[in-house]
Amino acid sequence: MPITYIIIAVTALISFTAFNNHDLFLKLKHWPYQEERNGEYYRWLSSGFLHADPLHLIFNMLTLYFFGGRVESLFGALFPGFGPVMFMIFYLVSIVAASSATFVKFRNTPGFASIGASGAVAAVLFAANPV
Repeated sequence: MPITYIIIAVTALISFTAFNNHDLFLKLKHWPYQEERNGEYYRWLSSGFLHADPLHLIFNMLTLYFFGGRVESLFGALFPGFGPVMFMIFYLVSIVAASSATFVKFRNTPGFASIGASGAVAAVLFAANPV
């Protein structure tokens, strides 16, 4: 089974669970102010599996569905035998990279928080069209 499908399934499961569990939603969202004060840096990753509503989730996962397979194939060609693992690492690092930028900018802003896989999905989209 392609890693892309696993990422979509895990993201959908976490998002749908959090749609019905506000405490979980609050615990997983990327909230730089809280991360800075309490060392909750796991949020840099967990927020990438959390979405605001089904439409937000669908748009991100549809884009991942259409472009993830191509990037998985590219990683398979670049890293024979390790393509799926490298693709997963690429995806997870992309979530963290997107979160790190907002952390630096908003770590002293109590009202800022973010969620979603848009940073990682954008990285996949860009990687699907190599120069």
